[in-house]
Amino acid sequence: MNLARNICGVVAVALSFACAETTQAPSVGTVGLSSDVSALNNDGSLAHVTASVTDAAGRAATGNISFLASAGNVNGTGTTAATLTLDAAGHATVTYACDFTLDPTHCGAGSVVVTASWSTVANGTRVTLQGPSSTGTDAGPTSGGTDAGPIVVGPAGAAASVTATASAPAVLGLKGSGIQETGVTTFLVTDASGRAVSGATVTFGQKQPALVTLAQASAVTSGDGTVSVGYDAGPQVGITAITATVTATGASGSQPIAVRGAKPSASGFYFRCNRINLPVYTTTLEYETSECSVRLSDRYGNRVGIATPVYFAAETGAISASATTKPFDLNNPTDPDEGTVTVTFSSDPAGGFGPVETAPFAADATQFPKPRAAEPFQGSANPRDQLVTIIAMVRGEEAFVDANLDGQYTAGELFVDQGDPFIDANDDNAYDPVTEDRFCGGASCAAYNPPNGIWDSDRTIWAPTWVVFTEVGAPIFSAWAPAPQTCADYIDNNASNTSILSASVQVLDSYLNLPTIGTNFTVDLTAPKDGLKLTKYGGDAMLDNLGAMDLSREAVSAANPTLPCTVANTVNGACIVQTEFGVWYNGTVLGFDVANTNKTPTTAAPGHACAPSPTAGTLSAIFRVTVGVNGPHARSSGTKSGTYGF
Repeated sequence: MNLARNICGVVAVALSFACAETTQAPSVGTVGLSSDVSALNNDGSLAHVTASVTDAAGRAATGNISFLASAGNVNGTGTTAATLTLDAAGHATVTYACDFTLDPTHCGAGSVVVTASWSTVANGTRVTLQGPSSTGTDAGPTSGGTDAGPIVVGPAGAAASVTATASAPAVLGLKGSGIQETGVTTFLVTDASGRAVSGATVTFGQKQPALVTLAQASAVTSGDGTVSVGYDAGPQVGITAITATVTATGASGSQPIAVRGAKPSASGFYFRCNRINLPVYTTTLEYETSECSVRLSDRYGNRVGIATPVYFAAETGAISASATTKPFDLNNPTDPDEGTVTVTFSSDPAGGFGPVETAPFAADATQFPKPRAAEPFQGSANPRDQLVTIIAMVRGEEAFVDANLDGQYTAGELFVDQGDPFIDANDDNAYDPVTEDRFCGGASCAAYNPPNGIWDSDRTIWAPTWVVFTEVGAPIFSAWAPAPQTCADYIDNNASNTSILSASVQVLDSYLNLPTIGTNFTVDLTAPKDGLKLTKYGGDAMLDNLGAMDLSREAVSAANPTLPCTVANTVNGACIVQTEFGVWYNGTVLGFDVANTNKTPTTAAPGHACAPSPTAGTLSAIFRVTVGVNGPHARSSGTKSGTYGF
């Protein structure tokens, strides 16, 4: 069966070829391509590809022509190449096939490139295959043939272009960090036709600011036109570019690189959760989450721009075991999330266990810098029973104070000494091997390693943060003031009795902790007769809080934690950071007044309705003030009553 020939330039549905001008025509000649089919399945079916070649004078060319495909079988050779002799008309025809069953890696549905070369000119096109697909096939367009563009063969010309082809790594760590301090960039030198230029001398430099030290000033391109330059990071962060210039022609190119903070320092280790009071307890356990973020900086305060793994653990609940910080992005150099990673903590009890129950702290007047008040308790419950410790850990260096401003730790300078990371579930700043989990911090994991009195440049540094599990809480009313009055008398009473009663309201849960953020309060007055006025003070919606706890991390002398962290108070400058509790918030959220605006009845005036002995003809009644506590999952209320004259 004779197949109709599709002349060059007609687009086929599944196999298509298109003519292309050569970069040196018409002074050298032209190569055109045509196909005899409009579709080609990748099952070994044949297409006939014809090259039509003319010389510089437009006459039929003579000699040999070479066909080359990026995949498949050309002219039955079993390979991707074949060479034929042009006939008298300057034509040569080859068969082309691609069989998915024989070569699924290269013959899947997609496209391959076929070229035909004669003398110093060539033409190329993409061949689109249809049928089964494979990830190994060229990911070119599948909807039709696309001209592969001019292809020039022969000796390369003068260097016209310099392009960076690789840079490893694109982000360097600051000098002295010990992390990614060296890099290499490779450039490709080509002529005007895109052919690799070998043997060209290339001079290297860098744009301002000068952030690296180049390993060499120049080099010569290899046979494939590539040339590489190495460099070392300097002591400043920023963005620069490595430049490569061909000495003979002035052709040049550049590759941006960045120098960033690399080694995390405990002095720049930020770890916080965005919600710290989680309303977990109602009639059923509520599932609560909090987004916890780590930001890493180096000893100079630079964000750590190298992707760095951070590890997490929690006393209870669930949190990711590890996550990696966001690296510096050359396309977004001011990204505020550089060096940051965020994970989600959820209140799911780990293995069914809740927060560790603790004994209430006694008062400690010697605690520095803030004395500790005695922790309140109710039966066996106290606020810290629902405090959940979460820790973040990363490899880095201990914090120090660079007193001589030389950028390095010098013996005798103040530093914060850390031991192995552990979950301090009972909040006493001491590792308890029976009840508390620990993690490796130094070289040995066989036993817990406490602070060693020496500044460590390479160890696991860590930081804790906390959340608290709470209930909605219930209102607790103070006694009426002024004591011992419980009755609001007439405004004009003759016994000097108060006409205004005042009270305050605490809201605490069964562990004596305050309710969660967003909890709001209502205050309502009910009375059988008119004349009472209710005025509320405070009662704004709750802000986020850590229950009843005033908790902070404080730097103190390692030798004597009751003294501040100063050179005079330390041995070799060693300090520690410890968890401290100060006052305990009593949960007072609002106050209110009930004012009696009634006057003594005319028939009883002058007189009074309240104790010690009401005047004959006066009347009194009971009023009630109801306070509502409205949390995200539950609400509670309470009532306080008094009497008044009317």
